[in-house]
Amino acid sequence: NMGNCPLNELIPFMLVVTGTLIIFSNVTLMTRKCCHPKLVTCLSCLQLPANFILLVFTFLGACWVYGTLHKVDTHHESHIRTGQANSVYCDALTYWVAFTTVTLILLVVVAAVTSGIDARCCLQQVRMATDAEAAPL
Repeated sequence: NMGNCPLNELIPFMLVVTGTLIIFSNVTLMTRKCCHPKLVTCLSCLQLPANFILLVFTFLGACWVYGTLHKVDTHHESHIRTGQANSVYCDALTYWVAFTTVTLILLVVVAAVTSGIDARCCLQQVRMATDAEAAPL
């Protein structure tokens, strides 16, 4: 649906890029168990930049999708077919898949960050407890 979103032509592009990067990440995770260690190392080196690009496109997609939420028209496709420009139209499936994709990725990022913070806090508490037990009275 690359041409079916005059509202923002970059929304379908964002879906293609994020989908490709998610598939790439999943393939690299699967190769860790079955492939030659050199290939695994090579793919692992590519995963960090791929994840960074995924985050960038997710944040850009959030701006593009959430920023147009109040004005998007997902019902009047006939304007595109008749040649009349409807600058607020976006294919319903494309728009709502983009909305869902961005939202889910952002939720995963928030969960990862908060679980990392929780883990760090727990480790600090464990260290403090073991230091307190080890300290002579």
